[in-house]
Amino acid sequence: MLPSLLSKNQIQEIKEGLKGITPGEPNLQNISSCFDVCFLHPKVLSGIVHIINYPFISVGIQFRPNPPGRGTSKLHVAYGGVPPYDGTYYACNVIWMIDEFTMQNGPTRAVPTSHRWGRIPEEMMSDPRKSFPGEVYWVGPAGSAVVFNGHLWHSTTRNQSERNRIAIVTAWHRHGTKTAPRASQWGVLNEYAKNRLSPSAKYLFP
Repeated sequence: MLPSLLSKNQIQEIKEGLKGITPGEPNLQNISSCFDVCFLHPKVLSGIVHIINYPFISVGIQFRPNPPGRGTSKLHVAYGGVPPYDGTYYACNVIWMIDEFTMQNGPTRAVPTSHRWGRIPEEMMSDPRKSFPGEVYWVGPAGSAVVFNGHLWHSTTRNQSERNRIAIVTAWHRHGTKTAPRASQWGVLNEYAKNRLSPSAKYLFP
């Protein structure tokens, strides 16, 4: 975890920018420059380089709220292709905590070292919604980011608070990796984004 990367002003700008946006929107880079820090922060980019260790591209800058009473999901991986081998990894995700993540408001859970197993949860669990031995919960202050291997087992948990818990998730794939059909337009730049982003920033997108 990279704690408190965003300032209070940046967090507020992002929250303002999210107003009126449909939950699940996968292309925030096409809507406002206030989201640029979520895919351009140098510390986060360094983490992605460390995990994928190869040229990579965006497969979405996504709005992920977790409303009260929601959030329970199966442990899963963020990549549907071939399993990793010999330390070759094809995917990386970043969770930006726009709100504080607490044990009450549905933090993300993860199973340490599961990215090395070359297996998906359904192969080892009868019900991936249940807890797994050794799983951990990512809690932290607003403005923090978690950079993690896309092959790591993870899931959201139930928001037991009375307030929405907001996150932005950026997803990254090894360059040349085939993207699932439903995600074929995730990360694609519109004209607004093409006109305002620098050449180096545009290089991050398909």
